[in-house]
Amino acid sequence: PKSGKSRIELVSRIFMEISDQLRVFGPFACGHKTAVTFLRQARDQLGDAGRVGGLRRLGSLLGDNSKKNYLELWGEISEQSDALRGQTLESILIMPVQRVPRYKLLLQELLKSTPESDPCYTQLAEVCDVIKGLATDINEAIRAHERLMRRFGDDLVAP
Repeated sequence: PKSGKSRIELVSRIFMEISDQLRVFGPFACGHKTAVTFLRQARDQLGDAGRVGGLRRLGSLLGDNSKKNYLELWGEISEQSDALRGQTLESILIMPVQRVPRYKLLLQELLKSTPESDPCYTQLAEVCDVIKGLATDINEAIRAHERLMRRFGDDLVAP
């Protein structure tokens, strides 16, 4: 890098700067299982004699007379998009849940391949600990949410 700082130092600094912002993935991860369950129920309802259930038709939102629901529209967009490459909504919804654990693994591998004599080793080890702690906090929040869901069930998510 032109700044004279090593890549390891830059990566460490960036992850330390965004570590608080990564906490946003916690609530998303807690709601992920419920969201996927609702999505599957909606898909099942669509397959059940063509009923749409709770899914609104998109014709009015699209300004045309297409009678497509959200799931049908997603399927078409996903198939036509090079970026989405036919991914399902479920595969897209899991990505934020996997983000912090992937960062944790990336940083751990970087730390493992960095000599302890490197001047940035300590900084990298510190950011590894921060991201590892964040991943632990998110996992604990997910477990707490699952305990609540087992205890109170649908009452927690009913509209």
